Amino acid sequence: MAAPMPILPISGMPITSRPAIAAPITDATWHYLAAPFVYDQLGYLFVIGMAMALFVPGLEERLGPIATALLLVACGALGALAAPQLDDLFGDGFTLVAGGNGLALGAVGAWFVLRRDEAHEEGPGEFDWIPVTVAACVLLLLPLVDK
Repeated sequence: MAAPMPILPISGMPITSRPAIAAPITDATWHYLAAPFVYDQLGYLFVIGMAMALFVPGLEERLGPIATALLLVACGALGALAAPQLDDLFGDGFTLVAGGNGLALGAVGAWFVLRRDEAHEEGPGEFDWIPVTVAACVLLLLPLVDK
């Protein structure tokens, strides 16, 4: 007898009815673009939303809205593309790729690179790296506590 399909707690719908990437991996390439926008936990959505609210406005101001949107979608899709392979290496064998961790990490990384470049141009000045470090650590550790 087959195991029951997991249910998304937020909507109460089966995973197969959402554009998440669930094992076995399908050939639907659009799932890699859509998976970063599907969330199975409200807390996960909150953490990703806070990171996006903190770092995306600065990116949009520096890069413009179209370049920022392309950057974020590309980071999310690359994160979704890498997740099944990482789960095969380190995981329990069941892959569910949903959530925008790659999206948020891409935003933090791009913001960090742009801000560091601006700090070099401005000369020595006051800049607090602690919030950026805390945000990056929370995003990196989020998949470990996501159960």
